[in-house]
Amino acid sequence: MNSLLARMIVCFSVLIVIGFAIVGLTVYQSSNSLVTQSIGTQAEQVALRASALIDPVQYSAIPAREGGETAYYTKLRQQLNQLREDNGFRYIYTMNRTMNNGQEQYVYIVDGAPQDVSEDDFSPLGTVEEEVYPAMQQVMNTGQPAVGDLTKDQYGAIITSFVPIKNAAGQTIGVLGADLDATNIYELMQKSKQTTLIVSLLILLVSLLLVYILARYLIRPLRRLNEDIHRVNEGDLTIEIRTTSKDEIGQLSASFGRLVADTRNVIVGIRDSAQELQQAAIGLSEQSRSTSDTSRTIAGHVHETSADTQTQAAHAIEMQHGMNEVNGGMQRIAEAVNIVSDRSSDTLEQSVQGKQAIGQAVSQMEAITQSSDQMAAATGQLQQHSDRIEGILQLINDIASQTHLLALNASIEAARAGEHGQGFAVVAGEVQKLAGQSKSSASVVAEIVTAMQREIGELHRHMEVNRTETYTSMNVVQHAGQSFEHIHHRLGEVAAQLHQVSESSSEISAISQQMLVSVDEMEAITRQSARRFEQVTEGAEEQQAAMEHVNHSANHLAGLSERLNGLIGRFKV
Repeated sequence: MNSLLARMIVCFSVLIVIGFAIVGLTVYQSSNSLVTQSIGTQAEQVALRASALIDPVQYSAIPAREGGETAYYTKLRQQLNQLREDNGFRYIYTMNRTMNNGQEQYVYIVDGAPQDVSEDDFSPLGTVEEEVYPAMQQVMNTGQPAVGDLTKDQYGAIITSFVPIKNAAGQTIGVLGADLDATNIYELMQKSKQTTLIVSLLILLVSLLLVYILARYLIRPLRRLNEDIHRVNEGDLTIEIRTTSKDEIGQLSASFGRLVADTRNVIVGIRDSAQELQQAAIGLSEQSRSTSDTSRTIAGHVHETSADTQTQAAHAIEMQHGMNEVNGGMQRIAEAVNIVSDRSSDTLEQSVQGKQAIGQAVSQMEAITQSSDQMAAATGQLQQHSDRIEGILQLINDIASQTHLLALNASIEAARAGEHGQGFAVVAGEVQKLAGQSKSSASVVAEIVTAMQREIGELHRHMEVNRTETYTSMNVVQHAGQSFEHIHHRLGEVAAQLHQVSESSSEISAISQQMLVSVDEMEAITRQSARRFEQVTEGAEEQQAAMEHVNHSANHLAGLSERLNGLIGRFKV
């Protein structure tokens, strides 16, 4: 009974059997009633003619006991017998109702049977009827004719019609019964019943066969649809459902065909989007790896630049000490002008030392100049890398936005697919969440890069100022070296040019003070540059960590894309 075909056959068969049973019983009862009424009417007419032969006065004079036969009894018996034979009745008789010990009973008065009839076929006067018929009681109670049921006994089938026997006052004094022989009619009715039963069975079998054929015809489209649904359940969306029926099954097949077509289009769209998403994830992973490598390179350059800046700061401190020594020497030269005559040899020795110090200062300034050039070049390269990172971040933001749109479209299509799109809705949610994380990470990286670019720009400006000051200091130191060279060559003429030496000493002292101030400023700028390079280093490390997070997100996105392709791969489109 799990099959719809079996249930339809059983249901329709039960309905047909019940319908045939009801119709058969109704037809059989109607035919029996019609035959009984027709025969009963005929018997009633004969009984009425028989009752018309009875004289109520003489009939009442017949005693209702055995041996009380009168001449009228014999005459009436002959008349009733003649009427019975003329009309083909089996029995015509009269009966009276009497009371015996308070009980009602019916007694035969005249039995219209032949004189030579056997005792078994004759009821003598005064014989009590053991069976009381309802129709007979009805006639006695109402005074109206009544027809009994069609009955069958060992002598055959009969139908009895009862009519009242009334006196002149209209009182019922007896009842006349006419038993019509209905054996042939009863046999015909039985044959008709058998024929009807056989024909009904044949019609029932034909109807059941038609029901089976009709059920198979109705179930055939459902079986085809079930096969198509099974194929779709296995992931085959290439089927084409065609139907020409306009009934509910045809409409269901057409609706399912449209659902399969729409699902196929959705799966194709999701597959294409998943492939594009996978390509974008691969590209994002490659870009993130490239950006991570670039970040590592920038971090290395920043570390190198920070180390160079620290070295430059150390050189600046050494130069400051040297300039302090030069300033002290120049002050001693100014003090020795008054005793230059006595200390000319000492002055010559001090000039030699001053020349060596100036040479060292020139060397240090050249080293500082080279370091400034390298820092300026590294800062420019760092700014170029920052600009490149900004472009890569813009690409990441575009990819994240496109991934968000693709995930939103996938969620919408999965919602339209209903129950078949629940797995796609989960994947689309994960992709959308990953796109949000990628975009958030890209925003964090963008903020770090923006801060780094601002610090790099500030560092670049300070490096340009430092570079200019370094070239100026180098020119001053070179000029001091030339002055010391001139002093060294002119020491032999000290006596003649003492006044010039005093003026030159004052000038050199002033220049030394200016150089000392410049060296102090350069040392402060160098320290500030070192601190900023430390901040840039920290920003580069944060950028590298962010790019590693982006790379991890890109790899996770690629994994989700492969998973989505695996889910879509079970569908055949």
